[in-house]
Amino acid sequence: TNPEKVCDYAVRHLKRWKIGTSYTQIVLDVIDLFRRPPLSKSTLCIDATGVGRAVVDQFRNSFIEATLIPITIVSGFNPNYIRGEWHVPKKDLVGVLQVLLGGRRLQIASELEQAKILVREFGTFKVKQNPKTGTESFEAWRERDHDDLVLAVALPLWYAERALKSPTLRIYSTAPRKDKDKMRIVLHNRKGEKPLIMDEKHLLITIGDKGREADLK
Repeated sequence: TNPEKVCDYAVRHLKRWKIGTSYTQIVLDVIDLFRRPPLSKSTLCIDATGVGRAVVDQFRNSFIEATLIPITIVSGFNPNYIRGEWHVPKKDLVGVLQVLLGGRRLQIASELEQAKILVREFGTFKVKQNPKTGTESFEAWRERDHDDLVLAVALPLWYAERALKSPTLRIYSTAPRKDKDKMRIVLHNRKGEKPLIMDEKHLLITIGDKGREADLK
């Protein structure tokens, strides 16, 4: 995704399962949706917070035709990419919604049965400040009633607006055990191109597989 490209989004399908529906049934229903265009072989963002972990595991064990992106909603200030999953503060989700709604870049199909409920949840997904700490915390329907629809929309919007438009920095050891100080920093550009690799010990940058290097010393 081009980080400078401005995208518009549309909500064309919404479904809220009845209370008591098993996770297994929900997974089967979603798998069925992704068997047909336009969702086939696209991306599925899943709320991995709390009990959502069990749903993520079921999807991983299924044969769904989609790229799975588990996202855990956390407190804090910055999103993190840990072991193949995103950890995203609720304030970031709210921020993306505010930007898209304020810029009229998010459209909701009026004929959807749940459209009015979604709009109402958007309005309830609000911010309040802690007068003692000065930090912001976010209050949503999940703490009182429901906010499942707004979170279902917010997660993929955040992923499209933030995660896909910024590279992922991963740091890990690639050295033999005798050289424990040697680390590699890998910058993934998320476009299917070769990663950019920097060797921390020697301050060298390697691009691609051919070993083209630039000495930074």
